Amino acid sequence: MMNLFTLLITAFSMAVLAAPAPAQQRHAVEVQSVSAEPPTCVDGVPASTTPYNINYAAVKAPTAAHGFYDIEPAWDTAHAVGSAMNLYMAHGSDVNEYASFKCQYTCNGTPGCVSFFGRFVQVNSTDEHFECLGFNALLDDSSFTLSSRNMANGGFNKLCT
Repeated sequence: MMNLFTLLITAFSMAVLAAPAPAQQRHAVEVQSVSAEPPTCVDGVPASTTPYNINYAAVKAPTAAHGFYDIEPAWDTAHAVGSAMNLYMAHGSDVNEYASFKCQYTCNGTPGCVSFFGRFVQVNSTDEHFECLGFNALLDDSSFTLSSRNMANGGFNKLCT
């Protein structure tokens, strides 16, 4: 009986060893599109104005604007964060610098804010005031549109530190 058992084990072992190895299953490699996060700051110098320090980089105004430009409405809708800050003052050189100086603190205190835009609205009326808008994306040429109603005080992007 032992010989028969040994013979069966040997035959079974030889059959297993002689069988072809199972084919390796190839796994599909899933390629995921990795999109880079949009930048949240710029290299540059602070847009400081004496006596007010603005620790953001100034964004170049549209060439044909002559001070009358605004945020492009669709861009504003897509990137606005927080609430607008209003200062009840009319435009003027000292006021313009102070308004942007104060606007940076609104952006600093708003989660996700990486840029801001200041403008005087209802210009030359008794309701004229400064309005500061914060955004979750950096400002560039595509952010602006010409305006005949609002007087821009400027756009500013967060500096990388």
